[in-house]
Amino acid sequence: IITRVKVSVDDDGKTHERWVAIVTAGYDESGDPDPDTITGRTSTYDANGTAGRGVFMLDMKTGKVLARKILDATATDAQPSLRYATAMTPAVFDLDGDGFADLVLVGDLGGRVFKWVVHAVGGDPVNGTATGDDANQPAWPFKLFFQAPTVASGGKTYYRNFFTSPTAGMVKGQLWI
Repeated sequence: IITRVKVSVDDDGKTHERWVAIVTAGYDESGDPDPDTITGRTSTYDANGTAGRGVFMLDMKTGKVLARKILDATATDAQPSLRYATAMTPAVFDLDGDGFADLVLVGDLGGRVFKWVVHAVGGDPVNGTATGDDANQPAWPFKLFFQAPTVASGGKTYYRNFFTSPTAGMVKGQLWI
């Protein structure tokens, strides 16, 4: 997804426009929790693996990472919950019609959907070096939004995977996903 976000460079107090590509880390077998009976392959799921787990915001001009949310057990937001591959295309919403992204939704193979609120002015680690110019983007909250139930059968746990982006609509100022 290509969109625009608002950033500040070196905490200059100004809002700068950045064109970005928002992508997920993609499919990786070690991030697929479903058993062999679903995938047809020997399961190699690793709860502590990092491949395929995350969402990235890439600066379109330089290709460098402007923002990221990856599996990080020490993070204080929902990053410790990124335990499954994120194979879907992120859904990006401009909720106030100003032409800038406000909300990013991304699902994983564990049946989870994460909400990344990018409405506020973030830092710019591509062009700045101040404390606020951090690719972890502390001004942009990242939370677990939804967890689908799992199904246990025959001693195995089955997950509802997300491979496609959610759709949404505004009804009387309320976002429905």
